Amino acid sequence: MKLAHKVGISYLLIGLTLLTACGIGIWVGRSLSQALDYVTGPARDHADHLTQGSLSIQRQTIALYRLLLEPDDPDALQQLKEASDSAEQALNAVFANGFLSPDNAKQLDKLLTTYRHSRDSWLDQRFMGAVADGLFNDLSDQSLHLLDALNAQQQDSQAKVTAYTSTLPGIKTLSQSILWGSLLAGIAVILLSYWFVTSSVVRPVLLTTRELQKLNTDDADLTIALAPKSKDEIGQLALAFNGFVSRIHQLVSHMQTTMTEVISANSEVNEHSVQTQQRLHEQHASIADTAHAVVEMSQGIEQIANNTGQASAAADSVRNAARHAENLTRQTIVTMRELEGEIETGESVSQQLSREGDSIRSVLDVIRGIAEQTNLLALNAAIEAARAGESGRGFAVVADEVRTLASRTGDSTQEIEDIIQRLIKGMEDTRTAMERSRSWAQKGVNNVDDGAGGLGDILSNVESIHSMNVQIASATDQQNQVSQAISQRLSHIRQLSEQTQVMMEAARHKEQTVTQKLRALGSELNQFVT
Repeated sequence: MKLAHKVGISYLLIGLTLLTACGIGIWVGRSLSQALDYVTGPARDHADHLTQGSLSIQRQTIALYRLLLEPDDPDALQQLKEASDSAEQALNAVFANGFLSPDNAKQLDKLLTTYRHSRDSWLDQRFMGAVADGLFNDLSDQSLHLLDALNAQQQDSQAKVTAYTSTLPGIKTLSQSILWGSLLAGIAVILLSYWFVTSSVVRPVLLTTRELQKLNTDDADLTIALAPKSKDEIGQLALAFNGFVSRIHQLVSHMQTTMTEVISANSEVNEHSVQTQQRLHEQHASIADTAHAVVEMSQGIEQIANNTGQASAAADSVRNAARHAENLTRQTIVTMRELEGEIETGESVSQQLSREGDSIRSVLDVIRGIAEQTNLLALNAAIEAARAGESGRGFAVVADEVRTLASRTGDSTQEIEDIIQRLIKGMEDTRTAMERSRSWAQKGVNNVDDGAGGLGDILSNVESIHSMNVQIASATDQQNQVSQAISQRLSHIRQLSEQTQVMMEAARHKEQTVTQKLRALGSELNQFVT
């Protein structure tokens, strides 16, 4: 039988005992609870309703006696109504709770119906003297019968409660007997389970423990083996332990052989570690020299990059100045061409004015001819006035004035001609000067065009220089980045070299420590008997 089955049987017996005790306790508790619920619940309510119905019938009887003495007593009528309502409510509850047997319920309902009919008949005829007295006697008899029936029901209810509660002591005695029996049975089951577990589980475990403790000594004998005495888990444990000790025996033997080889190999590794550490020192020095050279090269490249940047900035300044000069030259060319156009316009205006002066001269010639003819006409008029004598004196005065005006017109015409002549001469001089200015302006435009072409060549060369500077700066920046990357790589390699040295030193110490521990482990393994 398996160990789990053995322990499981013990647990099963204990569990069955506990379940039996719990079931008995639950049954007893439920029985007592049902009894208590019955006594304090429906039975009590049924008794209360019956008592309330009896009291209400009695109060109705008192009120009816008062009405017999005084048929119009309002207090008696009110008391009768309240008692009737209370009786109806209580008796309806009695019928509703289901405690009455069908025959008792039918009989009580019949008595109640007869009582109601007699009461209502007497109330209707209470003013009719002798007839009312006879009805009242019948009513009294009916009320007594009804009260007797209610009292009988109360006694019957009390008898049921008494009969129900009389079974409780028997239940209590039975439950106590069963509980004591369960307790004794539980103790017996526990003792039996303890003996069973001790004999089939604990004792084999103690025997196995004693055998295992023999291995926990300074001279551990790996050749011992446990003798399995059962086929359960403990017997299987003994077989598995024998196999495990056998494997440990083989493993320790192999480890003792391997330990010597590992110690020898570890010594060789330690010698190689020392040589590797020396080579790492040499490599570290070479990396440091290379890193210093790369740093100097990076500084030179950075200086070249700075100079190239300054040259690029100077080329930018020259390029900007050349562009500004080119813009000014273009503006000058535009202005001079506009000046040339204005000079041509002025020259055309001068020629037009000269032509207009010639026209004015022709007009002056006409005016001069008219003035001469007018002078002749005035002279002829003066002669004719002189011939006329005294009657032509006024006409002579007019003729004299006309001659004077014609003379003044001729003088003015001469003055105007002189002025026009000087104006035409000035216009000719101006036109000649404008022609010279236009010629000089054209020469200036040509010279400025030549200068603008030279500025364009300078600007093109400056653009080429700027592009070359940009390319040089880009290449220098790339070289600087490459040199910095190389420097960082060399720095990282140097750090790795330093870390490798530290790790090799630590590894050498670890190898020494491992060698010591291996020798100590070998000493401990030699304690096992193989």
